[in-house]
Amino acid sequence: MNQRLCCLIVLFLSVVPLLAAGDRKGALVGGWKPIEDPKEKHVMEIGQFAVTEYNKRSKSALKFESVEKGETQVVSGTNYRLILVVKDGPSTKKFEAVVWEKPWEHFKSLTSFKPFKPMVGGWKPIEDPKEKHVMEIGQFAVTEYNKRSKSALKFESVEKGETQVVSGTNYRLILVVKDGPSTKKFEAVVLEKPWEHFKSLTSFKPFKPMVGGWKPIEDPKEKHVMEIGQFAVTEYNKRSKSALKFESVEKGETQVVSGTNYRLILVVKDGPSTKKFEAVVLEKPWEHFKSLTSFKPMVKYGV
Repeated sequence: MNQRLCCLIVLFLSVVPLLAAGDRKGALVGGWKPIEDPKEKHVMEIGQFAVTEYNKRSKSALKFESVEKGETQVVSGTNYRLILVVKDGPSTKKFEAVVWEKPWEHFKSLTSFKPFKPMVGGWKPIEDPKEKHVMEIGQFAVTEYNKRSKSALKFESVEKGETQVVSGTNYRLILVVKDGPSTKKFEAVVLEKPWEHFKSLTSFKPFKPMVGGWKPIEDPKEKHVMEIGQFAVTEYNKRSKSALKFESVEKGETQVVSGTNYRLILVVKDGPSTKKFEAVVLEKPWEHFKSLTSFKPMVKYGV
């Protein structure tokens, strides 16, 4: 009997990790999701770990105060990207920390710790508008609009959208809704502060895309714009068997089509020489689609 019981225990211990792994495979991998309650005990423990680990590595004496906000990302485990409030002597500072955790292995690793410098003002395309939290923001926008206007719109989906870091996050979404038998599109802007459990609908209007007009890019050094520039050079190199090296985006414009066109002036290295090219890239972030439609030496460019 004892031998049989031992076999059952061994079998159980073998199966549980496999079930857990199966659950993890079903999770959304790659997307960042806001943490609803940054004061939650485990989130605070991750923040404390990050500060303690940083102090060990850098021989610093930062004192953990709190987690202001954060996001999680499902990988082989969970990444926590947290904005930490810490004391550095008499000063209060903020740092952005990334911690990788595998709780089933009792494993945690600090992978990044740097001063927090929020990117304020720039809009960044949402890669997956069907992601659960984005859909929840869209549903909130429609529900809130219905309350205010005594309408009966029915939320269908988010077609595409952008986020903007302010004191919280602005979501600018193109929503597909049902208005009786008709399908319509609206542009909604929602301000969210997940650490305060706060959401506010700041704009809701019929969607009228500006098709055809080019709009200057305010910050050509913005991360996503730089990624588009890098993509353009990489794609051109593949097609032409060249070896250009991307340096920077000097300036550019965007154009709303079925997606977004980026027309960029790129600074590149061609061996020892520095050259400029004009590239046009079509992006549909909700389809994870990018295509280089033009790449040519810059002769004349006017914005």
